[in-house]
Amino acid sequence: MTSLRVRRAGPRARVRDDRKAVSPVVATILLVAIAFVLAAILYLMVGQLAGGASTSAPLGSALALGPAQLIQGSAPTDNYCQTGHYCYAVSIASSSGRATLGHLGFRVVTTQGTSWTVTNNSARLAVVGINGSVLASANFSKGASFALAAFPSFEHGASASTALNSSMTIYVQFEALSAPPSSQGLQLLVYGSPPLTGSIATPLL
Repeated sequence: MTSLRVRRAGPRARVRDDRKAVSPVVATILLVAIAFVLAAILYLMVGQLAGGASTSAPLGSALALGPAQLIQGSAPTDNYCQTGHYCYAVSIASSSGRATLGHLGFRVVTTQGTSWTVTNNSARLAVVGINGSVLASANFSKGASFALAAFPSFEHGASASTALNSSMTIYVQFEALSAPPSSQGLQLLVYGSPPLTGSIATPLL
């Protein structure tokens, strides 16, 4: 007679797996939420960087002019103040490096705030480097307003991105004058274009 053996279940057989998996729906929602948060953070960071790069600044914080000095030219071919001609030399007192030749405009203005008109002969504006090299210049014919929105050309390796510095001088030649010009209350007005705003001035006594 064959005997039947009953095998009792041990402790291991009674162990249940109580771990519960995350629902696929919940997992999808979490992934979407995380992606949304990361995208929002990235958008804010990029916006702040772009905003900081294009932040405008007043011209007065980037450039300061020294007093204008009336001088008489001594070189016939220097292209900014020829022999016998009287000119105003305006020094650069300080510059942060943000004021470049391409971000500046120039005007000679009257006491009424209007641009001065060349009455007799031609006039000239030039930015000159430490060695006397003309970096940028413009001519104004008789009857024209002494107003320059942008230099038409550059010389001696200068460009629109060349920053003004204290080794440069701005020369203003009203006309081919053989005698010192009488004071007319004129001013040299330098104004900025974005990202520079506003203007600065120095009297031409």
